[in-house]
Amino acid sequence: MPRYWHELQGGTWTTVDLVANNTELKANTDEDRLRSLAASGDLQFSISPATLGSSAAAVNAAIAAADDDKFTRVITMKLQTAAGEVHTWYSGVKTVGVTENASGANAIADTTSAVSVTFVNGVATATLEYTGTWAEGNVSTFTMTGATTLGYTTANVTSVDTLVA
Repeated sequence: MPRYWHELQGGTWTTVDLVANNTELKANTDEDRLRSLAASGDLQFSISPATLGSSAAAVNAAIAAADDDKFTRVITMKLQTAAGEVHTWYSGVKTVGVTENASGANAIADTTSAVSVTFVNGVATATLEYTGTWAEGNVSTFTMTGATTLGYTTANVTSVDTLVA
């Protein structure tokens, strides 16, 4: 004996088997899986490079050679799982700031105070500009402030450039 299901829209009757054969169940997407991981607290920010040792001589030479008297370095931030998978569903804005211990100065592209970076598909970038004169031991620090995301607190992430000879 066939099983029947009443279609609410059209008021017609059809067999359950016919509906099952003609209905494609949508599988969970990778984005759904990542959202589920985030909802359980599996999210953290990463920054690259986290540490580096730029050559003071190379930075000063690049500043002198540039038309705008600036040396730049790009910093990439990601919202990801503990396993390093980028939360591609995430787009949002986070606050960042720059400090330096140097005779030169650095800033985030034409800004001298804390600013925001915009994440698109889980990734954000910032361009850091060095100007003036830099020496061995000078330090440039870029920090993105952690925040509450989906009810979970994420830690600050920092990129530190300690200049070498």
